Amino acid sequence: MTDLPAIQHGDDLAIRAAQAAHDSEGAYAPATVATYRHGIRRYIRWCDETGTPYAVPIDPRTLAQFVDDMRGQLSPASVSNYLSALARMHGDLDLPSPTAAGVVTLAMRRFRREWAATPQKKRCGRGQAKPMQRATIDRALQGMDDTLLDLRDAAIIALAYDSLCRASELVALDVADLEADESDGSGVILIRRSKTDQDGQGLHRYVSADTMARLSAWISAARLDPDSPLFVPMSRKGQGERLSPRDVSRIYKGRVGVAFSAHSTRVGGAIDQLGAGIASGQIAQSGGWKGEQMVTRYTKRLAVKQSGAAILAQKQGRT
Repeated sequence: MTDLPAIQHGDDLAIRAAQAAHDSEGAYAPATVATYRHGIRRYIRWCDETGTPYAVPIDPRTLAQFVDDMRGQLSPASVSNYLSALARMHGDLDLPSPTAAGVVTLAMRRFRREWAATPQKKRCGRGQAKPMQRATIDRALQGMDDTLLDLRDAAIIALAYDSLCRASELVALDVADLEADESDGSGVILIRRSKTDQDGQGLHRYVSADTMARLSAWISAARLDPDSPLFVPMSRKGQGERLSPRDVSRIYKGRVGVAFSAHSTRVGGAIDQLGAGIASGQIAQSGGWKGEQMVTRYTKRLAVKQSGAAILAQKQGRT
């Protein structure tokens, strides 16, 4: 959190933010720290752009103006994440958070109502990732051969779909985290830490037999030992230490299509599971979601086809 933007109107906010980052080092998961840093940097950039003086604690009315100015630029979810980062910073500094103030709450309520009333095509922000479903994945896998790079990328894509892993979870895996079931050729991976498992108790995810075969082929060809990262970079200089989440997104775009992102396998896998008649609770379990809310969000379009109205139309022969 030391790479904050240059200060133009004073240094109190940057100093206090850096202090919070130092004090909380190692207390949060890397992905949480990245979101924390990004939220504070975005607020500081807004201060620079608008000539708003820095102040800690942040005045609630100033923060409400920040929220209002983000309308048309970002989604409510993104701004909510930024507010969470600023709230966490205040908490780490033992300061009262401005994010719970009524004026900020009302600004976010205005934002969400406006967003809900805006046609989806006109909304800002990235929205939901394009689903990468099984048929699309199979076409991509058919175009890969047995070169080292192809073996790695095929294994990443196949494992991401089976396990519904986030990109950060995929790149954190070691070879030793993969356990084969000799009875049927399937396997299990151990995710030592994830977004929903901050205490590091560990989560297990299923790996199909065909994906295990791809993983085994990659591990053997790359000559990885049990202590090695499961997915390593490939370059002219040889193998690096570990892929980054950004590398995962780059692989998806290069192998499957530029419209796909690092979250696409997670969305596509959830949609395919619902299409196969799997209950949303089981889908949530397979993807490590704490509840069914995200599953419902990812699969809402397909769920319409399984609604009572759709079932009735089928029974009446009106489909």
